[in-house]
Amino acid sequence: MARLKARGIAWFANISTVAEARAAEAAGADVIVAQGMEAGGHRGCFDAREAERQMVGLFALLPAVVDAVRAPVVATGGIADGRGVAAALTLGASAAQIGTGFLRCPEAKIPPAWADALAMAAPENTMVSRVFSGRAGRSIATDYARAATAPDAPQPAPYPVATRPDGGQCAPPPSARETCSGCRPGPASRPRSRGRSRPPRRSSGSGGRRAPCWG
Repeated sequence: MARLKARGIAWFANISTVAEARAAEAAGADVIVAQGMEAGGHRGCFDAREAERQMVGLFALLPAVVDAVRAPVVATGGIADGRGVAAALTLGASAAQIGTGFLRCPEAKIPPAWADALAMAAPENTMVSRVFSGRAGRSIATDYARAATAPDAPQPAPYPVATRPDGGQCAPPPSARETCSGCRPGPASRPRSRGRSRPPRRSSGSGGRRAPCWG
């Protein structure tokens, strides 16, 4: 932290509990980013093992954090329009941060089906699962997410390990768009969280050669 501050680099610490906020400020955080359980994708929890137990909603967490620290507080998690921003500022936040909402912007270039699903999904149509990477994250409750989170589903491998049809495992290559030709999507595959899903490429049919998946 001393080296960061000597170079004029500000630290925005992402927290999910009041205790984490106090710890971050004590460690020298310049700004506290309070992230509620509504957040899409992975939450920046200090302890991944506690992430699924300490599920505090943003508008319960935010005023408690504002009262607990002196640093500016940024609110994030489930905010996607002006009403959410206004509510965050009313509760003491200095700013609001939007994540999933921007996935529907043209610049995100996600498939239209995913963009539409983000717009139409009700809050109860989302779920928290460790299936995408081994860490708790919120996604749309698709059939895949439900099946992979079932009690009898295999434990997800740490991201970004992919599972091969023969039961072996292979680490991903340097390029994000190239994977082992034997990889397939599954509970241990590359995360397919909110708005970033992409179907695997199928075999071209030439000589029976398997086209590489984007797992």
